[in-house]
This record gives sequence, C-alpha cells and structure tokens, in this order.
Amino acid sequence: MKRLVRAISASLYAMSLFGFASAAAAQDRPSFEASGGWNLLHSTEIDETLPVGWYGDIAANVTNTIAIVGQVTGNYKSLTETTTDFGVPVTLTADLKLHTFMGGVRFSARQYPRVVPFGQVLFGLARLSATGEASATVGGQTMTFNESESENELAIEAGGGINIRLTERVGARLGASYVRFGGDDGGNAVRVGAGIVVPF
Repeated sequence: MKRLVRAISASLYAMSLFGFASAAAAQDRPSFEASGGWNLLHSTEIDETLPVGWYGDIAANVTNTIAIVGQVTGNYKSLTETTTDFGVPVTLTADLKLHTFMGGVRFSARQYPRVVPFGQVLFGLARLSATGEASATVGGQTMTFNESESENELAIEAGGGINIRLTERVGARLGASYVRFGGDDGGNAVRVGAGIVVPF
C-alpha cells in the first residue's frame, strides 16, 4: 500500500513539474506573431534582382515549437535600355512586379526567448506581371508601343531566420529563403529580408 501511495505521489510530483515547465514555456510563447519589413529577391528565371520589396506575415503558435503561417510579399524593378537594333534609337522600358501569397508551417527553437531561430516551409501562388514600352523618334515623330503580360505559377518557399526580442512588445527579424516557381520548367529565386516582429 505504501509503495502504491509513493508511486502515485511521485507521479503527481512529476506531472506538476511537467505542468510547471509547460506553463513557463507557454509564457515565453506568444499566441500570435506579426512581422513586416523589406525583402530583396534574385530570380534566376528572369536573371534579375528585384531590390525593392516588402513582406508581411502572421503566425499562430499552435505549440511552443510549431506555428501556422500566412505570408504575402511584393518585389518590384524598373528597367530601361536603349538599342539601335532597328536602325534608329529605340528606348525600351519595363516594370516588373512579383507578388506571392503563401501559407505553411514554421518550426521555432525557443530555448532562449530573446533569440529564437526558426525554419519554415510555405506553399502558394506567385504572380509575375510585366509592363513594357518601346518608343522611337523617326522623322521628328515619336512612336510608342505598349504591352503588358502576367502569369500565375505555383510556388514553394523553404528558409528560415532569427527573431531577436528587443523589448517585450517588439523584436527584429533577419531571414533568407529559397523559392521555387512552377514545375520542372519553372525557375528558382533567393530571397533575403529584414523586418520587425510584434508578438501578441
């Protein structure tokens, strides 16, 4: 009988310690984290770097390690080139826009609450649009031609980063990732970014 009481007491003690540890870990884990900032993307598909960009995401922390993430990004670049391939000077301009809408899973290591590294895998849609204009002056008359195209592709992003808590209400983030657009005939891209993190 005494052994049974001791075993039950030991089990209750162990469970209370586990519950205390889980509660302490939960205190370090916010229910949600929102982040936004700047990002740069280099695409091998179009062989261009889009240096003007932004991102925004929100994560719902399911456990101390796992979170469900939704992310939206935008990257932009304007190109200008003058060519004489047509016998007269022709000015070509193009505006590139790339937006992604993705969701997935994030894994975080919270052993040290002030510095939290994470990795994530996201799936979703990428939309690339381009608006081009060609203008040439012939015989004192300027001719202009415009064209715009857009396409949607499936996308997958795998990467990670680190969240650094600056105060109780705000932190900083550094991150990098690999992005794959389309299927076998798609393209690859590398994304780097920095921003702020707001837990709540």
